[in-house]
This record gives sequence, structure tokens and C-alpha cells, in this order.
Amino acid sequence: MIFVGIVTLAVATIFSDQDSTDFGAIIFIGPVPIMIGGGTEAGLLILAAAILTVVGIVVFLIMRKEEQKTNV
Repeated sequence: MIFVGIVTLAVATIFSDQDSTDFGAIIFIGPVPIMIGGGTEAGLLILAAAILTVVGIVVFLIMRKEEQKTNV
């Protein structure tokens, strides 16, 4: 459902009459990231999403390691 929503937003952005509509997204299908974006600032939005994704993965790995220490 999220993917359909993002595609709908992308299509609406392409066909809108507004001059400054920007979007960016990263979709993970397994370990493969798919990055999409549109507008003048799409590159920055995708970069921000990629940085947030990396931060999320790092936090997940740190939390997992801490949990493994407490279980030993």
C-alpha cells in the first residue's frame, strides 16, 4: 500500500501544474534499495532519505549488539 501511495504521488507530481513540487523516497525490497524522486530538490531529498536509512541501520545494529550482550 505504501508503494502504491508513493507511485500515486509521483504520477500526481508529474501531471501537476505547480512549479515547485519535490519528492524523494527510498523503497527497500529485501536488501535492494530503490530510490525515486522528482522536482528540483529531488537529489537532496533522496540524499537525506539515504542518510536516514544508514543511520537507522546503524542504530538497529548497535541495539541488536547491546541486546546480545545482555542475553549472555
